[in-house]
Amino acid sequence: MPTDVRVLIQGCAPGAEYSVESFTQDGSTAHLCATAKAVTQGTHRVEIGHSLPAVLPPAVERAVFAEVD
Repeated sequence: MPTDVRVLIQGCAPGAEYSVESFTQDGSTAHLCATAKAVTQGTHRVEIGHSLPAVLPPAVERAVFAEVD
């Protein structure tokens, strides 16, 4: 089946959603903080808010940062 470049399909993993604010210079990346995302429910999920820095236990913050390394 041919692909349609106008369509983006993403999987959905249940649970809290986070992003990591980072910057990269000269090949070195530094993570500044984790951001908690507020999203709607259902099949058409939409981000409706961000809270930063996310207040996470240190072990959870390390795990989130490790996902983007």
